Amino acid sequence: MTLEAATEVFVQGFCFARSLTSPYVPTLHGDLWVLQDGPGRKDVPRTVEIVTCNVDPDAVLKQLGRPRFRYALAVISGNGQPIETVKDRFKGAGFRLLRREPLFVRTCEDLGHADASVRRVVTAEDWKAVFRASGRRQIAKEHLERPDLVRLYAAFEGEATIGWVKSVAVGRNSWVSNLYVEPERRGKGLGFALMATMLREDAENGMEHSVLLASNAGARLYPRLGYRQVGMLLLFAPTRR
Repeated sequence: MTLEAATEVFVQGFCFARSLTSPYVPTLHGDLWVLQDGPGRKDVPRTVEIVTCNVDPDAVLKQLGRPRFRYALAVISGNGQPIETVKDRFKGAGFRLLRREPLFVRTCEDLGHADASVRRVVTAEDWKAVFRASGRRQIAKEHLERPDLVRLYAAFEGEATIGWVKSVAVGRNSWVSNLYVEPERRGKGLGFALMATMLREDAENGMEHSVLLASNAGARLYPRLGYRQVGMLLLFAPTRR
């Protein structure tokens, strides 16, 4: 999978996940993805996010022009591009670095790992249990009957929900969204079990590649699951308008 293809999976999957309350829509302008609220949002507008694989700040600024909206810029650099050089070039162009997150990809397949505590959320009761544990909807209730769009997995211990993750379909690939394990349950293989169950059903549903962004903790877990890093996302904010 190319870096551009992995970036599109991230963009489309991320926007789907952010569209539970109101549409968050990606459009491609040249080599810049523009992610923003769709028609009908009545609450405070969300920050516009610009995503690109182009690490040439001059070319990016030329395409951006002079935006009159609040935005963040995500630049995804490939493995062969020196991260510090990219960071310094955008810093010199008037941006400050907010954070960095590695981008990972792997093929979807059955890892041969099973855990009875993990299952796909298909009932209203399980959906409500994850809602209560997480404090927000992980998927819309109507998505329980649309595994072709998104599938939510959760780990249960008795009546307690102790972890979850979801897979968002983007064409023949999937975006991994919001892997979470309760702090007191971490380090015991539960994250691995959630991901393994999801990957097995990704493969069963015809998905070819799984794409995700990793936190510091995730960056240690995902290589154990066979993910390989293909790039680094650098998130910037403009220091001047």
